[in-house]
Amino acid sequence: MDFRRQKSWYRHLFDTLIPVSTQFYFCYTTWLDWSNLMPKLKSHKGLLKRIRVTAKGKVKVRRAFGGHLRSHKSGKLMRSYSSPNYVGKADIKRIGAMLKMRLKPNK
Repeated sequence: MDFRRQKSWYRHLFDTLIPVSTQFYFCYTTWLDWSNLMPKLKSHKGLLKRIRVTAKGKVKVRRAFGGHLRSHKSGKLMRSYSSPNYVGKADIKRIGAMLKMRLKPNK
């Protein structure tokens, strides 16, 4: 039997433990009502894959333009792309809001 198609698909979890009466059924359906729960502060998962927060709270990112089309770029330029890049003041507030953290801009 597919419990996900039922209106209360989690009811079978309690049927094996405690016999269901109408009063008890009302109690645990309101207890498991997902709308009563507080919203979670979740950080932006796509941003977390692209940055690294240092121990001092700075945000380290990968430099742009070094991923492909390298044949016409000089070696000096490609080596400069591998050096660390930190997020500046202009973007640090927006990134901090997406991560739910307090961050420091690079000086």
